[in-house]
Amino acid sequence: MKYQKIVKELTAQLESADLCLRDREKRLEAFGRQLKIEEQKLKKIMKELSEGGTRCEIERQLGLVKEGYELLA
Repeated sequence: MKYQKIVKELTAQLESADLCLRDREKRLEAFGRQLKIEEQKLKKIMKELSEGGTRCEIERQLGLVKEGYELLA
């Protein structure tokens, strides 16, 4: 009986850890999608811009998005 109780407890902990892992993966995937959308939006804006100052700001923001990708990797 003791072994069965220990096995049940360990199984419950394993399932809980698996659930937490899946939840974290979902949040990271959502964050990755947001970064991709932001990157596409910034690239589109950069194509339309010809001014140097505003373009530099967009390039800086695009760099921040790329840093976000690196953090996810």
